[in-house]
Amino acid sequence: SMLSSFASGWLIPRISGFYQQYPHIDIRILVTNKDFDLLKAGDVDMELRYGDGMWPHVESQKFLKETIYPVCSPNLLKGEIPLETIGDLGRHTLLHDYKKIGWKEWLDDVGVKGIDYTRGPGFSHYNLTLQAAILGHGIALGREPLVTEALKKGDLVRLFDTSISTGMGYYVVSTNTATDKSKVRAFTNWLLDEVRIFEQSA
Repeated sequence: SMLSSFASGWLIPRISGFYQQYPHIDIRILVTNKDFDLLKAGDVDMELRYGDGMWPHVESQKFLKETIYPVCSPNLLKGEIPLETIGDLGRHTLLHDYKKIGWKEWLDDVGVKGIDYTRGPGFSHYNLTLQAAILGHGIALGREPLVTEALKKGDLVRLFDTSISTGMGYYVVSTNTATDKSKVRAFTNWLLDEVRIFEQSA
């Protein structure tokens, strides 16, 4: 199980590589949210979980860190309202995704004052935030690694060179109740190999 944003933004674009290496193992992906623990319920063998790694009674291994920076559609960047400096963000609509670390923290970290970081629409799922940004409705915080594919395809462009680490990340989480530990190990090993390739190309 995993968040839908991670499944669509990072894992699924790479999943064919797993089947090339392990054609005899079939993966079933269940999308979850923070309110229900499919791992604890026994519905899945492992979870790719977003957070700070502080979960009791499970084994967790961090495999990706999260950094954030502003992104927008290419058309918005070419529009009449400039986006040449961080201060120009105050003249644009900010899009929100309800994560713990958001616009307030990013603006505080870069030392920019006078921008009302509370205004603008918010979305309960990060996929919706990115879709709004792709359609030119405003500027979102690009959460690497989830925004990488949209940047590669040119659906979004990164603004400025400044990024911050949120302290959050993605973890492989499992328990001793997995039905087939060899398959869990195979998937984990493949995942870590993919992360190394991703980080080397970043």
